[in-house]
Amino acid sequence: MYFGGLPVLVGLKYFANLQCIRLFGQQITSLKPLGEVAPTLEELWVCEGNLKELDGVDHCVRLKKLFLYENAIEDASCLAVLTALQHLNLASNKLRNLAVIALANVRSVELGRKCVSDEAKRDETQTRDSVATRRDSTAAR
Repeated sequence: MYFGGLPVLVGLKYFANLQCIRLFGQQITSLKPLGEVAPTLEELWVCEGNLKELDGVDHCVRLKKLFLYENAIEDASCLAVLTALQHLNLASNKLRNLAVIALANVRSVELGRKCVSDEAKRDETQTRDSVATRRDSTAAR
């Protein structure tokens, strides 16, 4: 689908079974029209643009993959309702709150150069626990 630099998504209602949208370098400023394909959309890429607001994404409850890197997003808290989300990329944005990465089913989150995944969280927790245990045993001596 080609949008030709329009600031908003148009004509989505004509794609009743749309599962994936990939837009790069477009001047999209509103995602509200996603409601027209929300029941079927599983993957969304809106990258390298000027997107600031995420209104409309919260209706896409079947989203598994969401890539919104290199935009101007400051608040991603509305993503908390996306319980099916597994992969999230918000790198190179202007995020002020990272609470969104606490989503239950998310397997990987990219916020910049570092990628946070279940494995990395598990390793970090194990390392932190083992350091705390060593400190406790050393203090007890």
